[in-house]
Amino acid sequence: MQATFERACVTLRDLPNSALAEIAVAGRSNCGKSTLINALTRHASLARTSSTPGRTREIIFFQVKLDKGSPIYLVDLPGYGYAKAPGATKARWADILPQYVHERAQLKALLVLNDVRRRPGPEERVLLEWCAQRRLPLLFVLTKADKLAKNKRQLSARRFVEALTLEPGDDTSTTKQLSQWPKSAGPVVVSATADINIVQLRDRVLEFVF
Repeated sequence: MQATFERACVTLRDLPNSALAEIAVAGRSNCGKSTLINALTRHASLARTSSTPGRTREIIFFQVKLDKGSPIYLVDLPGYGYAKAPGATKARWADILPQYVHERAQLKALLVLNDVRRRPGPEERVLLEWCAQRRLPLLFVLTKADKLAKNKRQLSARRFVEALTLEPGDDTSTTKQLSQWPKSAGPVVVSATADINIVQLRDRVLEFVF
């Protein structure tokens, strides 16, 4: 697998004029998007990592040449939820994300990353709704699994699904919602630094383009 940086886009007008399939990676700032992209592509320094939340402020395109078939784009979307980002920057993110998800025909699936220790918030709900409206495949990925004991990871994944299927303030039983939760939506619990379930996640991603 070969992967190279293609371009950084500030506006939708900057996006590549290409028919290549795109898999986009979204998530809250500092959830580990860049680290996971590096792990998925087996390139340790492909995506720039930083301990500073909100570092990714553009739509970053990486071209990935697979062992078979046409290349694809792995797309790193700006992290959301960083309270200290400048107002103009947050406004631009809020404008770009829905347009990209709703209008980009080349987009074949969205990976939504969330720290395994954190419950989903309104942003994750919105992304789920956008994908449902467009019938766009979505996969939730719970990152930083190495931060939890092994016996607590699946419990955290189940609680994530329960929290996401409930309306805010709803404390009713989740049995019905969970029975309707599509297995294709995950979540997949991973750790890029400890190489937990990275191969399995890579296989899931490739299913979106083959």
